[in-house]
Amino acid sequence: METTRILVIPACEVLEKDSLSDSNTEKRLRYGASYYHTGFVDDIFVTGGIYLPPKIQTVPAGQLMAEWLEKHGIPRQKIIIEASAKDTFDNIKALLTATKDLPALQFTVVSHWQHCLRIWATLRLGYGIKAKFLPIHYKLGLKGSILEWCMFAYHLLDPRGTKFIAKANRKARSYAQK
Repeated sequence: METTRILVIPACEVLEKDSLSDSNTEKRLRYGASYYHTGFVDDIFVTGGIYLPPKIQTVPAGQLMAEWLEKHGIPRQKIIIEASAKDTFDNIKALLTATKDLPALQFTVVSHWQHCLRIWATLRLGYGIKAKFLPIHYKLGLKGSILEWCMFAYHLLDPRGTKFIAKANRKARSYAQK
């Protein structure tokens, strides 16, 4: 059975009005596009909805990411877009839904190294899925780094994101999509 190799790139931030320029999301995309061109993956799954206020974001991050990848030489038919996820738990659920009918999957995840820990906890502990990781090292600042450690601990306790804190976070990040 042939393995379908999916490169997973979750959104992180949108800094200016519907722009990924100079964002950590763009860092993930650059690394992911470079890895795609090595031939070790078949498709790229980009994921992220509208999770910021309208003054910053009116277009789903997944759509912005796909547009960025196309501008950087990735064929549109090789990009799977998820455009409604509000957090890492949603990203993983959407990934598993979008790929459920594909045979023998192999996931490779590109993200910040601390975010990779959270994704590992969700995939492995929440769903029993092993994945490869391509961790990126970029500065988050003290607050961001501490928050990542707290979120990692939370993912260990609630690997599928079904408890109160995860639900409250998604609700707080719910902005109407036009």
